[in-house]
Amino acid sequence: IHDEDDFIVDSYDDYEGGFILNILLPKEQYQLLNGIRFAPITDENTLGEELDVSYDEENEVLSVILPRLETYIMYLDNQYLFLENTDNPILDFDTIQDIILKINADFDKFINVFVDGNLLDESNYTAEEGSTIITIKKEYLKTLSKGAHEIVVNFNDGSAITTLTVNQSSVNPDTRDSIYFWIGLLAVSSLGLTFGIKRMRKAR
Repeated sequence: IHDEDDFIVDSYDDYEGGFILNILLPKEQYQLLNGIRFAPITDENTLGEELDVSYDEENEVLSVILPRLETYIMYLDNQYLFLENTDNPILDFDTIQDIILKINADFDKFINVFVDGNLLDESNYTAEEGSTIITIKKEYLKTLSKGAHEIVVNFNDGSAITTLTVNQSSVNPDTRDSIYFWIGLLAVSSLGLTFGIKRMRKAR
C-alpha cells in the first residue's frame, strides 16, 4: 500500500477467494475521506476502483477486500471544504451574478467542474489559485432551471460538493402586475386632479 503518508498494515488473511487487508487509519483522517480507491501497481493506466471497505472506529482500522494478493496503490479521495461562506450559494433568478467558490485544496490538483452530473465547459467558468477559486459565469447560471443544482469540483485526490439554489424572483409576477396597475391608476388620478383644478381656475 502506497500513499503520501505511511500506513501501517495491521494484518491480512484469506477471505472468500481473495484477501482481507487491515490498515491502521486515524479516525480524524478517515472522516475527511470522500472515498478510497485501490489499483494494482502494475496497472499504470487507472486511478483505481472502489472496493468493499469497512471501518472500525473503536480500533481505527480500515478493512478492505482485495481480489488477489499483490502490491496496490491506495488513493484517498479527500472531501474538500468550501471557504469564506461560499458553500451552498443561493441566487435570485432575476438578479443572477457570477458566483465565486473558494475551496481548501491546492490549485495544482484541480481537474474540472460538474453541474448536475454534467461536465461544465471551461468557457463557463474560471479557475485560479488561492487556495482554489472557481468563478461560474452568470451567463451560464441564467440557463439553469429554478431549484437545487449539485456542483462538484474535482481534484486529483478528492472533490468538493455543494448545492446551488436558484430561487424564484423575489417579486411575485402577480404582485408586480398589481404594483404597475396602482402606479398607472395613481398617474391617471393625478392627471384628472390637475385638469379639474385648471377648469376651476378658468371658471373663476
